[in-house]
Amino acid sequence: MKTKLNGVWLGILVGLGGQCGLAAQNWTLTACSAPQLAWQAIASSADGAKIAAVATDGSSGAIYTSTDWGRTWRSNDVPSLRWSSIASSADGAKLIAAGSGVVYASTNSGASWWSNSMAGVQITGIYIVTSSADGNKLAAADSSGSIYLSTNAGVSWATTAAPSNFWWAVASSADGSKLVATAWSAGIYTSKDSGNTWVSNNAPALNWSFAACSGDGTRLLARADTLLYTSTDFGTNWALLGLPADDWTEFSTSADGKRIVAVAATGNYGSGMMYLSGNGGASWATAKGPQQRWNSVCSSADGTNVVAAANVGELFRLTIAPVSWTATAAPASGWSSLAASADGSKLVAVGVGGIYISANSGTAWAPTTAPNYSWNGVASSADGNKLVAVGGTGSIFTSTNAGSSWNSNNVPSLLWQVVASSADGNTLVALSRTQTLPGSIYTSLDSGTTWVSNTVPAADWYSIAAAADGKRLVAVGSARVYTSPDSGATWNQSPTPPGHWGAVASSADGAKLVATAYNDQAGGICTSTNGGATWSLTTAPPEYWYAVASSADGSRLAATVFFPAAFPGFGQIYTSADSGATWTATDALDTNYWVCVTTSADGSRLVAGLNPGGIYTSRLTPTPQLNIRRAGQNALVSWTIPSGDFALQQSSDVATNNWKPVTNPPMTNLTNLQYQSIVTPTSGVEFYRLASP
Repeated sequence: MKTKLNGVWLGILVGLGGQCGLAAQNWTLTACSAPQLAWQAIASSADGAKIAAVATDGSSGAIYTSTDWGRTWRSNDVPSLRWSSIASSADGAKLIAAGSGVVYASTNSGASWWSNSMAGVQITGIYIVTSSADGNKLAAADSSGSIYLSTNAGVSWATTAAPSNFWWAVASSADGSKLVATAWSAGIYTSKDSGNTWVSNNAPALNWSFAACSGDGTRLLARADTLLYTSTDFGTNWALLGLPADDWTEFSTSADGKRIVAVAATGNYGSGMMYLSGNGGASWATAKGPQQRWNSVCSSADGTNVVAAANVGELFRLTIAPVSWTATAAPASGWSSLAASADGSKLVAVGVGGIYISANSGTAWAPTTAPNYSWNGVASSADGNKLVAVGGTGSIFTSTNAGSSWNSNNVPSLLWQVVASSADGNTLVALSRTQTLPGSIYTSLDSGTTWVSNTVPAADWYSIAAAADGKRLVAVGSARVYTSPDSGATWNQSPTPPGHWGAVASSADGAKLVATAYNDQAGGICTSTNGGATWSLTTAPPEYWYAVASSADGSRLAATVFFPAAFPGFGQIYTSADSGATWTATDALDTNYWVCVTTSADGSRLVAGLNPGGIYTSRLTPTPQLNIRRAGQNALVSWTIPSGDFALQQSSDVATNNWKPVTNPPMTNLTNLQYQSIVTPTSGVEFYRLASP
C-alpha cells in the first residue's frame, strides 16, 4: 500500500513473521486441481507441501506430484503401469512407487524417475512400499510371499527372514528401525531391527490388511475385515478402535500417533465417510464433505494437512488448524468467565473459587482480595487496569488497579450474569437473568460509580458485548438479539435466524458481530458485518455453543462447545481466521464443559476455561498488519495492539538493512484498539515496518 504526500512516497511493509495459521475448511473437504483418475495411493512430505499420488485404470496408470500443498499437479515421466503404492521421505524429495511387478524411485520429488526393479521377484498381487524419514530405508510387501528391504534408497534389495505369507501391508517408523506388516488370515508381524528379524504379534488370526505406524513406532494401526485395531506398545497388545464397522480402506496418522484419519469405501458395506480423531482414536468426528469411494489417505507429520484419494476420480484436501493448548497454573475450579487486556498480558478469571489475576499471560495466577462469591462474569479495560466482576449474590465489584483491590458498586441486588466494558473502562454494561424471572440490562458511564436501567425489554438475556468506545452494544437472549448505538439509551431488535442465542462478541468498531446458539442440543454461529442490521449463518457445525470471542478487527474468532452434540471429547474449541467464513476444531483438551474464552486484540493469544477444570492458553505468532493514511502534511501509521513486542522502524531503501527506529512513541487509540504513530516524511521514498526483538 502506498500514499503520496506532496511528492513524497511512503511504503508500508507487513509485520515480520510468516503465516502462522493454516487455511481451514472446518472439516469440509475441498477438491484439489488434480485430474480425475482412479487414484490408488497417496503420500506426503512431513510438512504436507509435497504430495505424490498414483492412479490405475485397467492395465495402465500414472503418477502425479504436487509441490504446493495440492494446488497444482504435474504428470511424471514414468511408464503407464498399474501403480498400487507410493511412499515419500520426510522432505518429499525421495519417492518410491510400486506396481505391475516393478519399483521406480525418484530423488527430486518426481522430476525424474529410475527403475530399480528387483530381479527374480514375481509379483502376483498387491505390492506395498514404505519409507523411513530420510528415504534410505525402504520396505516392500509382496502378496506372493516375501518382504523385501533396501538400505540405500532402493538401489539394491534383499529378501528378509519374514515367513512366507499373503502380505498385504507394511509400515515403518521414522528411523526405519521398526516395521509392522499385516498378513491376510495370518496375523501381524513386527520387526525391531529394520526387518532383519520378525516376530508374530498377539493379534487374532483375521483378514488383516492396511497398517500404519507412528514416528517412534510405538503406536500401530491395522485393519481386519470391517474393524480397526490399535496398539500403543508396538503390537504387544491390540484393542478395537471406537469406530463402527465399515468398509475401511486406509488410514493415516501424525508422527505422534494422536491425529488419525480413517477413510471408507462406498457400496454395500461402505459409508464413504472420513473420520477424524485428535486423541489417538479415543474419540472421533466425521469430516463434512462428499461421500466418496476412498482408496487412500495421507497426512503431514503434525496431522494438520490431509489429502485423500478417491477411486471415482478426485483428490481432496483437508486442513486442520495447528492451534494447541497449554494448561496454566490456575487452580482447577468452576470457572465461568475470562477477560484479557488488549495485548493479552493481563488476565482475570472468575468462578466459584473467587477472582484470580495473571500479569504474565497466564504463566502464574494469584487470588485477589475480592470476596469469595460465586462470580459469573468479568470484563477488562484495554490496559488491564480497570476490571469489573458480577456475581450471583447480587453484587458488582470494580477495580482500578488491575485487581489489587476491589470496591462494591451501588447496584440493585439482582442475579448478575454477564458484564462488558469499553476499552477505557468507563462504560460498563451488565445484565441479570434468572430461571423464572425476565432479566434486565444496566449501564454505567462512570466506571461503575452509578448505574441506570436500560429501556431494553425485560427478557431471558444471556450475553452482552460492547464496542471499544462503549457506544455500540449488542445483547442476545433466547430467540432475540438487540443492538444499541448509544451506550444503551435506546435499543433496536435485530433480525437473526431462529435460534437460542447464548453468547455474543464484537469487533472494536462494533461493526462485526458474532453470536452463537445452543438450540437445546445443537445450534449454529451467525455473523454480522453491519452492526447487527443483517446476519448470516456460518458453516460452523451444529453444536452446543457456549462462549465466543473476537479480535479487534473481527477477523479472528474463537468459540467453545459446552459439550459436543456428537462424538464427546473431540473439538470443543473452534477458531476462525476469516471472520467466521470457515471454522476449525483445535487441539483442545479432550474433555467437555468449555464455558469461557477470551482473546487478545490481535487474536493471537487465546485463553479458555473449564467448569469444572483449569484454564488453558493458546499462542500463535503475532503478525501485525501496518496501515497508513494521510494526516495533514504528515502520515499516520497504525496497527492493532499486538500480543508481543514490536517496534516501528523506517528506511529509505527497503533493499538495505538500514532500518532505524521511529522516534515518535506510538499513541493508543482506544476507539479501535490500535497503536498510532505520526511520522513526518522528509523526501524521496520512506518505508515502514514492524520489527520484533
